[in-house]
Amino acid sequence: LNYVDLRLNDLTGSVPSGVCDSIGEDKLRVDCNIECNCCSHDELCEEECMDVPGWHNLDGEAYDCAWYAESDNDRCEGSDFENDGHTANTACCVCGGGIKGVVNPSPSSTPSSIPSQSPSVSQQPSVSMQPTTLYQMQQRGALVVFYNATNGDEWDDSTNWLSHAPICQWYGLICNNDDDVIEIDMFYNNLQGLIPFELGLLSN
Repeated sequence: LNYVDLRLNDLTGSVPSGVCDSIGEDKLRVDCNIECNCCSHDELCEEECMDVPGWHNLDGEAYDCAWYAESDNDRCEGSDFENDGHTANTACCVCGGGIKGVVNPSPSSTPSSIPSQSPSVSQQPSVSMQPTTLYQMQQRGALVVFYNATNGDEWDDSTNWLSHAPICQWYGLICNNDDDVIEIDMFYNNLQGLIPFELGLLSN
């Protein structure tokens, strides 16, 4: 794996050492409450703040955290105008909310609630001419364990997960030309639970 982003979810516990051994240094991003020996917590968990992605108040999209920031805190208003379980006071850094401890959200870009590759669904079933390798079966098994351990039925987006679609079409997964998973982007996708040690099996 080249990159795994599991931040802004409800995961708990610690990253198993086998996962760190498999993924390597500085390729895994988890929230600051997760113990992780291979994560850059010193760098990533400074008391920085990020607004809750996509939040705006009840009056509409124009009234987002940027709108509150323009007013020098004059508009922050307690529990008024709640939307999606947040008010400005819980969603916007300028109002004392936001998500603390998020710095350098990804190696190459600003975080997005949408992974960089959208899965596609074929209208025609296809038969691969490539035989399924033992490693590909191991990948699928590890990903099924990951799905179940992180309450996949409650994820915000679980497109194609646990289906017969190739794993490279499962939401949030990016593969190389050999159909090996090289990135997992589950940023802000309502994952809950513990990170299973089987995630460490995703290394070829």
